[in-house]
Amino acid sequence: MRANTTHYVYTQEDSIFLGNHFYTTSTLHESLYGLTHCLMGDQIITNTSHAEAVLLLLRLLHYFYVELVLGHPDFENLPGHLPDPTTYDGFLDLTYMCALALFFNVLDPRTFQVAPVGGSEDRSLAIERYNQYDLNAIPEEERNHFAYARGLSRQLIEWLDAYFQLEPQSGPPRSCMDFYIQQVLHHGIFIIRYRMRIDEEDEGSTDEEDEGSSEEEDEWSSEEEDEDCPIGGEKVPRRLREMPMISQANVDKQVKWALQSLPAVTNAMWEDALASLEIPDLEYMRPRQEGVEHTPVICQPPSRFEPIPLTDLRRLCDLGTTAGDDKYFKAPVGYPIVRGPSPRQPVRIIKRSHSVAFPDTYAPFLARRVVKPGFTSGASMFTSLESHVVKPGFTSGAAYSFKDHM
Repeated sequence: MRANTTHYVYTQEDSIFLGNHFYTTSTLHESLYGLTHCLMGDQIITNTSHAEAVLLLLRLLHYFYVELVLGHPDFENLPGHLPDPTTYDGFLDLTYMCALALFFNVLDPRTFQVAPVGGSEDRSLAIERYNQYDLNAIPEEERNHFAYARGLSRQLIEWLDAYFQLEPQSGPPRSCMDFYIQQVLHHGIFIIRYRMRIDEEDEGSTDEEDEGSSEEEDEWSSEEEDEDCPIGGEKVPRRLREMPMISQANVDKQVKWALQSLPAVTNAMWEDALASLEIPDLEYMRPRQEGVEHTPVICQPPSRFEPIPLTDLRRLCDLGTTAGDDKYFKAPVGYPIVRGPSPRQPVRIIKRSHSVAFPDTYAPFLARRVVKPGFTSGASMFTSLESHVVKPGFTSGAAYSFKDHM
């Protein structure tokens, strides 16, 4: 099933079903909006965590970087599964891939969950860790993965900006960086407005509606879940109770941190967009609409651009480090954090390799850069088929576990 597809499964009796999702370059814009819906819809639209699926997108980004930025490709003879940046659709596919990487942290539900605590530690300590050091439920290794992904995406956009410019149907040429800035501002405001709308809908619900909820929904409202959100005394809307820290303030903060990792997005740009809370006028960049296309043209000569090699992991991760990462990795020695008492250096890389970053994750992919038979719609990456028991009346959407098939 392609990304962002509305669907449901309904059975009259207990059943076991198999499902399959995939990512492909031609639907990356759908993946970006689909992941946003999954974040804000939470268990209303799915009953399965999709955290593992992000690694597929990360591998896809890594592959684009290796083949396009480091590979000096012949744009006249690109493999069919690589996006062609000399076409408008191919250019959009690349920019949406980079936007996905930029917002990896924001779109992960674990960002808004406190880190698990053990022993006699209480929830208030976990909340203190979250507020002071951004210590959420994302494991340290994956936090490095996300910083690495943002570094790759920033390099990829800078490469596009150096080698291409966009010629609209009318008007002066646009830089690729300017296009991308508007794109990520657009989606940042979209995420924030989405969260605001949930609060508005929650306030508009009636007591009668709450009383008429099903027994399954009532199970969500345990005494613990009914506690106030610890951020500013806000309550978490019922549909978001699995993410107790997803207050409006925290969503705003995480979006801002993600955007600040891209120096071209200035604070003034973001503050202006935030003050108006309006999605910027981006009619020129709406994907695949008649009359709005730009033509990517190779610059003659291209601007000077020196890509960072994969062996320089620290630089790539530093490029993608957010303010939240700085807080996390600079936690003082002796602070009682669940990561352990060892001192931390800013953005310490988990593993080093002369060939690839994070060998356990990427080596199998890089060793086999051959598209599997039947992959005809871009660089598709499928998830595994896995069985699930479905209770009668189940209507949830994407109820599939993701595992790597590479």
